[in-house]
Amino acid sequence: MAAFAGSVNMLLLVVFLRSCADSLFAPAKQTAIQRLCEKEQLPKYNGYSHAINQSSKVLGPAIGGALMLVLPIPGIFMVNALISLISIVFFVGLVIPNAQEDPTDKPEVEQNSRLQAVLAFLRTNPVVLASLALMMFSYLILFMYDRFIPFIIDDFGFSSSFYSIVVSFVGVGGVIGALLAPKMIRLLAFWPQIALGFSINALYLALIGYWLRAGMTPQSAALLLVFMVAGFSSALVMVVLRCLLQENTAPKQMGQVFSYAEAVSTLAMLGGPFLGTYLSSSLGYDGLFTVCMSAFLCLALLVMTTRIFISLRNSKQLG
Repeated sequence: MAAFAGSVNMLLLVVFLRSCADSLFAPAKQTAIQRLCEKEQLPKYNGYSHAINQSSKVLGPAIGGALMLVLPIPGIFMVNALISLISIVFFVGLVIPNAQEDPTDKPEVEQNSRLQAVLAFLRTNPVVLASLALMMFSYLILFMYDRFIPFIIDDFGFSSSFYSIVVSFVGVGGVIGALLAPKMIRLLAFWPQIALGFSINALYLALIGYWLRAGMTPQSAALLLVFMVAGFSSALVMVVLRCLLQENTAPKQMGQVFSYAEAVSTLAMLGGPFLGTYLSSSLGYDGLFTVCMSAFLCLALLVMTTRIFISLRNSKQLG
């Protein structure tokens, strides 16, 4: 459709429909990973999934730029559609096991609406609730400053084309972080790794805020390294959060829980730019980055506090 869009309004409609399709794909993908993998394999395959997603930030702009040299824009959309059709062919042959019925399910819970059932599940599962909350707040903070990155790069004196290189380095960091995340989970466990990721986020935001406040222009290599670290730390967090949701949610409820995860994440992505605009207009870019740095530090502290709370709760239940 995008290849034949005759107006901006039609193109925006196509983008909206594509976004709707993507929001359906994410819960289905995470549910499929849970059902196809053994529990101990979840970190590894969630890492692979995130690495593939992040590699698109590296390969996508390069392939798109190369195609624009030989094809008109409608032709590029047609290539995208062809790739989607090929993906569908692969999915047709994929056999995903059905969720096993849980004999402990209560009839009265099944008679409630799906929303009530999920809310009842969240009230009794603090790990899933905490994971959803952390996912929402991390996206909220990220989108508070993310839209200002191109302007900051311009303020540093780099060309607009440098931003595409920055995006690629974020993707490279994301791939590295996603591949290392399963190995780090074995060393640190889930909650400390999330706290580590948030702490690293705070450090690179503090560095960018310092450059802005001091009026300094960083070397291009230093700036690219900082954004690569940003992709790395984000991967450490996201891989763990998805594993926590999959490990602590029954397969029958997995799709619903991830649908709510997608919903709260989207709300955070929508609200973040407005909040970031307000803060940047009031405090400047350096003030915005300082606020976001402080927020990530608070999340890191909250994560460790939550871990202690959940450990105490579980010990009381076992006792």
